[in-house]
Amino acid sequence: MPYPAPRERAPSAKEIQLPVEGAWRVRWGGNGVENNPLVLEPARRFGLVLVQDRPEGAGAAEDPSAWPAHGASVTAPASGRVAALVTQLPDGPPTAGRDPVGNHVVLDLGAGEFLWITGLAQATPGFAVGDAIEAGVPLGTVGWSAAARPTWEPHLGLFLASTADLRSAEGIPWRLAGSLRDGSVWSGELPEGGVDWEGRPRGPLLERAP
Repeated sequence: MPYPAPRERAPSAKEIQLPVEGAWRVRWGGNGVENNPLVLEPARRFGLVLVQDRPEGAGAAEDPSAWPAHGASVTAPASGRVAALVTQLPDGPPTAGRDPVGNHVVLDLGAGEFLWITGLAQATPGFAVGDAIEAGVPLGTVGWSAAARPTWEPHLGLFLASTADLRSAEGIPWRLAGSLRDGSVWSGELPEGGVDWEGRPRGPLLERAP
């Protein structure tokens, strides 16, 4: 059963934009463990995990360059103040003991809402904890720094929570603004992810609306 979050029926009113260009597949998202295994985690209860489809013949799976998502630019999905920052974790296929969310930036959006942008590449950012960040400002690139759960491949994780401490955070429902879903203008609850019987992602493609 999904984790019973205190904000279950009180979604955020903040405008949160898709922080990447191009089409991104919803690997995990929505309700039900078959669509989103993160529903059982307090902090990432309303998480969204995005990947890019890997073309056939892309090269060895252990090579970061074989994954289209790796190295993609990531911008701030909303305006806020940097509440937490991890940037020193190396890239590469997940190993035992890997940090659950990898390199990440947490933005304090105010009113007790903290936006987590996770799975980033190792880098030296041009900002620090306490700095104010405007929506659209570059935060880094997608890396391969997070644990194998919820997905082994390089991915971008987004979730809204009650604190900048993963151990005590509670998830908060949120929505993407100004987005297309499979080419059509879309608004509402976060789309469902999941995989088919052959293990292929069956979630929709998301991209920024023009």
